[in-house]
Amino acid sequence: MKPSNLRINNSAAKHRQAGFTLVEIIVTIVVAAILAAMFYSYFGMSITQSGAPVARMGSALNLQEVMENINSDYRANYSTDLSALKARVDTPGSYGDQYTVVESTFIHYDPSCTDPCPEIDDGANPTHLLKVIIKNNSTGETLTTLFSQPEVP
Repeated sequence: MKPSNLRINNSAAKHRQAGFTLVEIIVTIVVAAILAAMFYSYFGMSITQSGAPVARMGSALNLQEVMENINSDYRANYSTDLSALKARVDTPGSYGDQYTVVESTFIHYDPSCTDPCPEIDDGANPTHLLKVIIKNNSTGETLTTLFSQPEVP
């Protein structure tokens, strides 16, 4: 072989080794697509559903706000008259339209009772409690609170 011929063959070999073949590129793209599909199936739901807890928190805060409005109304206007508070709570839409009153009943607490005691009270007892349960119309979450009437000396 001539030395000049050898140089041409060496330079041609170098050019062939410098790039990627079509098969290598296709294999790389297929592996990347498989990895992307695996990552999407693993992380996809967490990324697309990441806003759901924030939306649920907003609904829970709306329900808490309604109950806080009822509590404020109780402290300001009805702390000595639970019957009037019950009538106000039972009035549809009195604190907004995003909730429903599930229960608004007078109950009596008897600490001496060891068995399950009946809760319903007729309202004649001056130390009765008003149990109010409200439900968020969109989520179905409920919130319960008790209102008491101060003892009259």
